[in-house]
Amino acid sequence: MGNDLWISSFGENWEENTLINSFTGRYDFSSVLFNNKIYIFAGICEGWIRTNDIWVSYY
Repeated sequence: MGNDLWISSFGENWEENTLINSFTGRYDFSSVLFNNKIYIFAGICEGWIRTNDIWVSYY
């Protein structure tokens, strides 16, 4: 289970962002794209720990 964060201006050239990475790896989460932002809701982390947080990525 990973928690990599990758950034791209136009979806062509991608760079891994290693400066800000407090996002915990998870699966079984929900996500939605709204107003040019990606929202990630909840999920399950390693050890079957359920989360109820929300992460937002925007540009």
